[in-house]
Amino acid sequence: MWRFSIQGRLAEIIILYQLSHNIYRVKSDVFSQNAMVLALA
Repeated sequence: MWRFSIQGRLAEIIILYQLSHNIYRVKSDVFSQNAMVLALA
């Protein structure tokens, strides 16, 4: 399972961070996934 490998966890962090920052670029929701990213790190 990819979520339990180091590379998989890093991929999940990058995807969550990049998606929220690109989708909500001009809204306050840009930081909506930051707490999840920090919890995963």
